[in-house]
Amino acid sequence: QNLKTRKIQIFPSICALDKQGKLKNLATLFNKGAHALELKSSSNANILRVGMQYALMKEKSIFVKCHDENFDDNGVMNDCETGFELGLAGMSAVAESSEVAKIQEIA
Repeated sequence: QNLKTRKIQIFPSICALDKQGKLKNLATLFNKGAHALELKSSSNANILRVGMQYALMKEKSIFVKCHDENFDDNGVMNDCETGFELGLAGMSAVAESSEVAKIQEIA
């Protein structure tokens, strides 16, 4: 099937942190229609925990971008054969997997 024949629902999500890295007023954002939180794994662990607890309490989804800039080697895509063929610097798998483990531990 192609996308034209499928029923796709798009739900709004919110970035849980402001530009200073502080937690936004999640209650207001959820009351305005947000369906999920967007978090970055590189954020402060306490902020991640509070955001996760609030999302759990409100039965909302969480999307976490798992990436540790200390391990990315200034890459532009995952370290793989395609990246090598294109001449693009790859990011080590550790940049993602270490953050997944961190998020799992916090959750």
